[in-house]
Amino acid sequence: MTKLTAAYGDDNFQMISMNQHLFRELAARDDLAIALDSDSLTLQCKVVHQLSHVNRRLELLRLSINDELYHER
Repeated sequence: MTKLTAAYGDDNFQMISMNQHLFRELAARDDLAIALDSDSLTLQCKVVHQLSHVNRRLELLRLSINDELYHER
């Protein structure tokens, strides 16, 4: 008959659960970095898009001012 470790000796369930807990925390940190990395790319695209709208508005404003200068009186 074979002897089972849990019935006839010390078990190490606490150590296993602690190791799994630490591993989950490390894995979550890696996932968080990846998640934030994709958010920064989205944010950069939005900023570039908004700046292009500002440039268009400034060009329209510049055209309207220059157009007023060349009207015949």
